[in-house]
Amino acid sequence: MPWVILAIVLCVLVWFWPRNTLVGLAVVVVVGGLIGLAVWGYAAYGEREKALVAIRVEPAAEAIARDAKIACGEGELLVSISNGSGKTVTNIRFNVAAYREGRSTNIAKGNWYDDDHIINPGGSVATCWKAPGLTRDPGGDPLVWKAGIINLEFAK
Repeated sequence: MPWVILAIVLCVLVWFWPRNTLVGLAVVVVVGGLIGLAVWGYAAYGEREKALVAIRVEPAAEAIARDAKIACGEGELLVSISNGSGKTVTNIRFNVAAYREGRSTNIAKGNWYDDDHIINPGGSVATCWKAPGLTRDPGGDPLVWKAGIINLEFAK
């Protein structure tokens, strides 16, 4: 109903003041377009910065086999976060998923982790986290672990 009223008002304005109405409408469209473009650009820049932060997860046993200096315990995952953005990361919330080799169903119990390490631009941090429980037995298949960023905070 509001659109019908707006259309009627616009028709009346065009009927009585065609030139002024069309100029005013053009100004509104241009200003609205510029505001929309600015909002889109700001959001795209923020997403680009977030995309430059990478997270990787692997079982601690595999990480220890590759580098004996890693001090993770049994049943833990090594989570590595690298900051490729130009801003300092102050907090990151991520989730961990487990998949059987060649399968698409996540068998890790729903969870997320919060990490408050301060990661400067170009820096990285690796920490050990307790592996989440599984909703079912992987059945002897090797597990593929993946991590995804849920929320990311940069220093102001």
